Amino acid sequence: MLPGGEFTLDEVLTPAVKHFTYEYDFGDSWQHEVSVQQRMVADEERNGWPMCLAGANACPSEDVGGITSYGEFFQVMSDPAHEEHDAMWRWWGGPFDPRGFGINSANRDIQMWLMTRD
Repeated sequence: MLPGGEFTLDEVLTPAVKHFTYEYDFGDSWQHEVSVQQRMVADEERNGWPMCLAGANACPSEDVGGITSYGEFFQVMSDPAHEEHDAMWRWWGGPFDPRGFGINSANRDIQMWLMTRD
């Protein structure tokens, strides 16, 4: 177990590491099982920042809560007849596609996050 913010991935992901668990938001306990499929050396002339090269499925909103709350959110958003559907739709900002993934928006989000850290 390593504290977040004190290490870079490059420092802890030695070539021997093929799999690890990452916990995001200790309050909500989002646990991610990560499989390292490929390592690439950054090309500083192209980009010197982390990038998403592929992905699948939508991320839940920052404020949706843990896995149980996400299940409730998904159920409400999937059922237009649900009494909380319209309120949840407004809170989320429109429709929710659990399979939706956009590599461009993922990389924009990474770049925006990096800019807020400087």
